[in-house]
Amino acid sequence: MTAGKLAAAKPAATTNTFLYRCPIDKTASAVLNVVNQSGSTASYRVGLRDYDQTLTLDAGTYKFRKGNVVTAYQLVVSPGVQIDSLTPGDLITLDNNNATFRYFDFLKPTSTLTIPVKVEEIGSANYTSLAGGSFAVGNTITGANGLTAVVYFDNSTSTFKLKIAGITNSSTSFRVSGTGTNISALDLLNFDNEIVAVSSKTGNQMTVTRAQSGTAAAAHEAGSVTRIVRPTATTTTLSAAITDPAATSIDVTSAASLIVGDYIRIGNEFLLIGQIATNTLTVTRGQLGTTAATALNGATVTKHTDQGYVALQYFDSAETVDNGSGVTASISTSILPVRTFNPSTRFTYDLNNSGTFSLPDNISLNLDRTYRFTQNDSSNTGETLAFTTGTGTPYTTTVTTSGTAGTSGAYTQIVVTSVAPSSFNTVGTTANIGISGTVNTNPLYTTIYVYDVEGTVVATDSFETATGTNTITTVTGGPYGYVHSASGASVKVSLGLNSAAFTGTNTFYDSPRENASVRAVATVSSVTTATDINVEDYLFYGKSLAANTTDKNSSIVIGPGQSLVVYSSAADLNYSLNGFEDNTSDYELYFYSRESASTPPII
Repeated sequence: MTAGKLAAAKPAATTNTFLYRCPIDKTASAVLNVVNQSGSTASYRVGLRDYDQTLTLDAGTYKFRKGNVVTAYQLVVSPGVQIDSLTPGDLITLDNNNATFRYFDFLKPTSTLTIPVKVEEIGSANYTSLAGGSFAVGNTITGANGLTAVVYFDNSTSTFKLKIAGITNSSTSFRVSGTGTNISALDLLNFDNEIVAVSSKTGNQMTVTRAQSGTAAAAHEAGSVTRIVRPTATTTTLSAAITDPAATSIDVTSAASLIVGDYIRIGNEFLLIGQIATNTLTVTRGQLGTTAATALNGATVTKHTDQGYVALQYFDSAETVDNGSGVTASISTSILPVRTFNPSTRFTYDLNNSGTFSLPDNISLNLDRTYRFTQNDSSNTGETLAFTTGTGTPYTTTVTTSGTAGTSGAYTQIVVTSVAPSSFNTVGTTANIGISGTVNTNPLYTTIYVYDVEGTVVATDSFETATGTNTITTVTGGPYGYVHSASGASVKVSLGLNSAAFTGTNTFYDSPRENASVRAVATVSSVTTATDINVEDYLFYGKSLAANTTDKNSSIVIGPGQSLVVYSSAADLNYSLNGFEDNTSDYELYFYSRESASTPPII
């Protein structure tokens, strides 16, 4: 209970002046002493107002009622609050005890979140000896031999997901790893179904002539296993024509210099020797991407030796990679001919709409938000993004699509409501292109509304909630108060503790009575801060006071949020209000409830 002098003023003449405002949770009992300090008789009026300002809103459809809090005072906090971590009306004390305030609500964003999508070839790689920090999504890492890759995910321990450019069907220069330094000019490299001839090399960087021995030039993924085949000067000839492209037994003039496991080339066809019986060879036809064909008696047979394997466009075993900012690691040892880097077609996501795409293990979507996965990029062609439940059943209830994937304006949009699956997958045409995800039913909200601020709140202050410590990063001060009556677009409010006055353009949440109903943001169009007193609300009117005398007015009771307004005929009247404030529950607070309709409102 507060007792003593509640207010004192010597106001200007002929002006209605607020003398005292009672807090919303108090009732004041007071005596008003009026002192005439002039040399002549004066008169005064005293009235009791039950509101401070009339706010005209931008619409008359809002659902305010007596008992609602309205506030434009915002704090941005990190990491944020959850729905169940604070209750409207909670008194919060800063950790440094410099201020207190009451929590009203969090700002619940309603805007659509845009997530651009691209289709990329992404593979996983292991590393060891991490030093200097950790890799970040979007980092370009460079190997000791100059090969680069872009990081799409990193678990900061041993594995990252990378995009490494493969080669196109016209590329004549690329890098290999493994035993690449043992490759010689004129060696043949076979990857997939194409053979290329090495024209020259510098370290592991090859310059080649494409589409040898009748094979076709094609694009090849990074990490493709590449066989090295070396031509020799050893030749022989066919001693009998090959008339059947499916024949697996051929005769040569001399097999003395051939061994099992050698490749031989006849025209454009490569054959693999499996057995040798004198001068008869048992072979596997159409090797290294070539086509089995007939051949004439006497055709030249050229021996080629298998020199092992390299990997196309990939790092060497134990090669050091660097992100350019001092973070390094060593690529883990891999054993060929097992493929060391096996990229696959994947959706990648710009989760922050910042231009940086990633491929995390899963994504989390917040309840009550709308997400639009845009597919403008041409890489999406033929891969319309869709959703399935965690068990693989197509989900379309709150999903809409627009346009054709890979063209401007194409997107798939999902509204995450209570009917959406708690776990889901994104899917396209290609198998395993998507990602798994979950719905976060209790997300963090980083902007909150507060009221009844006492003390000074600044950025870097912190406070505790049920989910831990929150640090204030931004303070946007604004007025706050209490609704006393509302009719259409007109709302009468009394100002809260230490609040500034409301002005035009202030915004604040509506408080509909229906639980979990759609909640609008009201905008103040204009404000009337009138001190006029309704005739029925005057306590004294034109009360005369002789010169140099004091008038004592007792038994004045001022209710929650009410204001005592005075008016003097001369500027020589002094007002002193003495009494006490006592706690009361006469003004009931009604807060909006975000819970389901089966839950009673918070009162």
